[in-house]
Amino acid sequence: MTSKEKKNLVLKEIVKPLLKKAGYRSSGRVYYSQRGNCCLALCLKGSHYNSTVTGYCFGFEIMAFEGEVTESIKKGWWMEYTSISEAVLLPDMGYLHPYRRGMEYQIDGYKNYQPQDMNLEDIVLHIREDLEHYILPELAQVESLAGWERKREEWKQRGCTERVRLLRYFEWANPLTCSTRNIPQLLAARRQLELPIETIRNNSALYHQIQKASPWPETDGWSFILSVLEAEEAAVAQLAEEEQT
Repeated sequence: MTSKEKKNLVLKEIVKPLLKKAGYRSSGRVYYSQRGNCCLALCLKGSHYNSTVTGYCFGFEIMAFEGEVTESIKKGWWMEYTSISEAVLLPDMGYLHPYRRGMEYQIDGYKNYQPQDMNLEDIVLHIREDLEHYILPELAQVESLAGWERKREEWKQRGCTERVRLLRYFEWANPLTCSTRNIPQLLAARRQLELPIETIRNNSALYHQIQKASPWPETDGWSFILSVLEAEEAAVAQLAEEEQT
């Protein structure tokens, strides 16, 4: 079975039936449910870059709208800046999920420059569990537009915890460890995510979990990350010393 066929089977046999069982009606790639004074909608998205190399990816753009469902909602025409991804509903925002990459589900693709043939039964098991235990129960808590706005802010805050910021940093950092030219980006990532140097240094186990799940699981960039942190620490100390003299 090809990667594309696996993805289509998962959508047809698992994702769509579970959404319908939970009370969602469908219109093309959009699933919607009336919740009091609002309509909750999930738009099924695929990647523009799906291929045997990148794998076949999909995810959901989730949004609530005031009033009844409209034709534009059914067509998935809405502003993305007010929507969320299913990632915020998953443990650790899905960073340690075996069948996710970034903010999407990923089936197959290359690892260490070799094609993968992921176990379909295991893919089905994990995605079914995500829907039944996390995504659908979380969305079931939305009963009104005010409830959506409250829950959306709560879900978005999950991405601000130190653990999730660490996982995000390591996912960004891992592919950057291939070249010293990427050091400015590594420095910027740490500052953007507001992570103390010592916090990163003390979490090698989390880094290695991200590394093992990456497209390059045999490339260990931990020593490179440490060297960048040490150089930054030394530069800060030197600057502080110069300011005191």
